[in-house]
Amino acid sequence: EECPQLERNGYAIEALPQGDYLVRIRHDNETEIRILGDDPQQFTGHAGLAREGDWAVVERAGAASGSVLTASTPGAKARFALEGNQVRVTGFVGPEGGLADVYLDGEKQLTAIDCWNPAPRDRQVIYARSGLANGPHELEIVARGAGNPLAGGTNVYLDGIQHSAATAPLSFGSGGGPR
Repeated sequence: EECPQLERNGYAIEALPQGDYLVRIRHDNETEIRILGDDPQQFTGHAGLAREGDWAVVERAGAASGSVLTASTPGAKARFALEGNQVRVTGFVGPEGGLADVYLDGEKQLTAIDCWNPAPRDRQVIYARSGLANGPHELEIVARGAGNPLAGGTNVYLDGIQHSAATAPLSFGSGGGPR
């Protein structure tokens, strides 16, 4: 329910320049929030990834498509071609999670994917990159066959790829956005 002053649970919407909006939400003692509306992001499930090496599909009720793609063999590769300026890789994380290297347009990224977490979690963002030139890009994920020192396994779990070509005016974020 809209509540402009947020004196109780609800939301307030403030129009920003160039057609964007700032949405503030008050959610005392609430554990779930749903925001519905148009989203310029596209999602491609793991079935849309080109694979090389030893990958398996494992059912997971919490995954976007009911399953995740998993590999623990060093060098197993998953590739995805996208159009846009931002990309996110989603996956499952848990105690048996392992590490993978990420290549974007053939360049190894400084950050790796780590699917380890002490508690199981579905649909987690395990890699994100924005600020890309708006256009075609290729993403490659390569399993290391290793885990971090706390991991009980080496499994990389991929759910899917989110990507978008949405743009905002250059003035946003240079003093014109929320703080």
